[in-house]
Amino acid sequence: MKRPIIRTRVTVFKLLAIAAAMAFSYVAGALTPHAWTQSAKTDLPFPYIQVDYMKVEPGKLQAYLSIEQRWRPVHEELIRTGKKKAWALYGRAFAGANDEYNYLTLNIFDAFEQMENQYPPDIFEKVHTDQNPADIDRQTAEARTQVRSDVWILIDEVGLSPESGDMTRK
Repeated sequence: MKRPIIRTRVTVFKLLAIAAAMAFSYVAGALTPHAWTQSAKTDLPFPYIQVDYMKVEPGKLQAYLSIEQRWRPVHEELIRTGKKKAWALYGRAFAGANDEYNYLTLNIFDAFEQMENQYPPDIFEKVHTDQNPADIDRQTAEARTQVRSDVWILIDEVGLSPESGDMTRK
């Protein structure tokens, strides 16, 4: 049986409309500027934050805090030489034994590229002349488990800029 001609024209029109919409969407998407890219410059104070989530098992807290204190001068040197903006260690308030993590560190960078090769051997050797980096790495791994790591990009802020007050802890 032959289809009525009006039904065929509607089907063709629908197909053409869908194809036109898809083509328009592709062109519109290609012409839309991207808001953030890895090489984008920003005047925000801390554009990139790497959050490392740590699980410290019961009984290992003192070993973990001790090893973080040994890493602190390395972070200070990286900040002094401009390879990093800031570093912080946070403990989770009201953490329980079954929580996925109970501590986290923040590594804050001005540029995405600073996250590559974060701990060059020469920095560690400059700071800890009498210690073997492999021993520190082993002790770090024994003291905690790094559960995961996220990288966040600052989109907007109020009150974070140095002009709004002293943001350093003395």
